[in-house]
Amino acid sequence: MPEFRELILYEKDRQDLLTTHFISRLLSDFPPTLNAIELDENNGFLEGQVNRLKTIKRMLYGRASFPLLRLRILYQP
Repeated sequence: MPEFRELILYEKDRQDLLTTHFISRLLSDFPPTLNAIELDENNGFLEGQVNRLKTIKRMLYGRASFPLLRLRILYQP
């Protein structure tokens, strides 16, 4: 992604007031940003499972014991 790097560095040198904060935040995490653009791998599946687990926990909070929570998590419709 050399075009992306060139664009970011061009905007950084321009010192535009509207994009200065955005560019500074982008440059603070520049390697992960490049990896997110260039690579196909992501952790979407894992994030979905964590979201499902937290939703079930919220539904059962104060109403059920750990064994029921365990059964709800292991049962995937």
